[in-house]
Amino acid sequence: LYPYNGWDGLLYNTYSSNVKAHYGAHYDRASYPLSTSTKLTFLLNLSEGEYEGGDLIVDNAKTPFREPGSGILFKSELMHEVTPVTKGERITLTYFMEGPRFQ
Repeated sequence: LYPYNGWDGLLYNTYSSNVKAHYGAHYDRASYPLSTSTKLTFLLNLSEGEYEGGDLIVDNAKTPFREPGSGILFKSELMHEVTPVTKGERITLTYFMEGPRFQ
């Protein structure tokens, strides 16, 4: 249904408490001109230790995305954000699944 198409993207993110790193409310869109839509966003928690803050809010709801190794998949068109990290470091890998727009 969502085959790898060569245009999918990966993003490695480090959110440090030193700068109260966060990511404001947004939705994901295609970053490549030949791709028509970012359909799904998958996040993998790669954090090596505990951190405070850094909550993932999707569609105005706090998610249970805190455990190292945990993952979450959601429609990229949903508004989402990461709250400021206040202690420690939050590390994630994001996989953007792109392709033709949903029908």
